Amino acid sequence: PLGCVEGVILAELLLMVRDDIQILANQYLKTVPELDQLFIGVDVFEGKDAVKSNMKALRAANKHLASGGLLLVFPAGEVSQLVDAKQQRLEDKAWSRSVSSLIRKNKATTVPVFISGQNSKRFYMAG
Repeated sequence: PLGCVEGVILAELLLMVRDDIQILANQYLKTVPELDQLFIGVDVFEGKDAVKSNMKALRAANKHLASGGLLLVFPAGEVSQLVDAKQQRLEDKAWSRSVSSLIRKNKATTVPVFISGQNSKRFYMAG
């Protein structure tokens, strides 16, 4: 729900236990040199090369899981959406079928994590 900070914090915690973690996330996070190796980038903005880029990302994620690696995924693929500004009610998008396919194909152990919190109203209104 916060943007990306929860993913980085969760990754930091997981790195205390395992060193084979990768995060399937927005490709723009790979522009931070210190985080580049941690992320498998996905084009969430559906640009002209998105399909090709995202297929490459899914192959990389599949390969990582198949080799026994830990893959951190945010299955809705984007931050929560503000659906009622007056009540400040947030909702997540439906989870990606690609994520469930990765889990099934690799028979991956899946541990759901709920992150409680929210960003500013202005953040969500910006879309």
